[in-house]
Amino acid sequence: MIHPIEHAKTKDPLIIMGNGPSLRNINIDKLRDYDTFGINNAYSIYSKINFWPKYFLISDGSFLNEQRKKEVCELDKTPIEFLFLPFEHSNKNKIITISNDIRKPEEMYDTYKGKSLIHRIKHTGGSSIVTACKIGVCLEYTKIILLGIDYDYTKDDSEKIDIKSFKCMGCPDCLDDKDCDIKEYSNVTDANKNYWFDSYLRNGDATLLDKSTSLKFHEYFFGILMGCAKKMNVDIVNCNPNSNIKSFRTSTLEKEL
Repeated sequence: MIHPIEHAKTKDPLIIMGNGPSLRNINIDKLRDYDTFGINNAYSIYSKINFWPKYFLISDGSFLNEQRKKEVCELDKTPIEFLFLPFEHSNKNKIITISNDIRKPEEMYDTYKGKSLIHRIKHTGGSSIVTACKIGVCLEYTKIILLGIDYDYTKDDSEKIDIKSFKCMGCPDCLDDKDCDIKEYSNVTDANKNYWFDSYLRNGDATLLDKSTSLKFHEYFFGILMGCAKKMNVDIVNCNPNSNIKSFRTSTLEKEL
């Protein structure tokens, strides 16, 4: 039986929506006629703006507290067509379960396309944006537009109240068996200029300590992704010309649509 995800693609381009503040400058209505891909805490604004991406991803359950997980589990009742989540769910047609090692493309692509030529991508690790791009390539999009990919973090007033550990995603600075630190936020204010919308962060949310804001970490994986995409004739373009990520071709949304 063929999974519905096999025929998910409508047309190029696929628009992957990062959650950086530059997305505040985008007229979301312009995206409604395209296949869009949302990630992470962005789900909390969709009902407020009456916008639902076609795809949605949370690639690592390590960062989901119980309240977040409860809310994410309810997303199968929304207009989002396909959800990629790091835990099991009863709605198998709409929700594709991924695990932390889904970042290994040879496993991820088996899930969707079997013995696809996409197996040529052989790297592991990276952010949710990298994973979303890999899924997009797997679904045979040949042009991927990135929005809200800023990586221009400024220090906010949130505090590190708890340090946890989990297995590393793999990066140039450490070995695969090294644990990474997670910081958990407290004293979070609604207004945070690091993100797409106010209240993106909540008390109790977690993120990778240091790596979440490290350009070296992200550029490493974006560089590998870009090299593989070129070999496969997939155009990935960052439509924030002022982004600190320099791995991709840059342009504006108006020129690319």
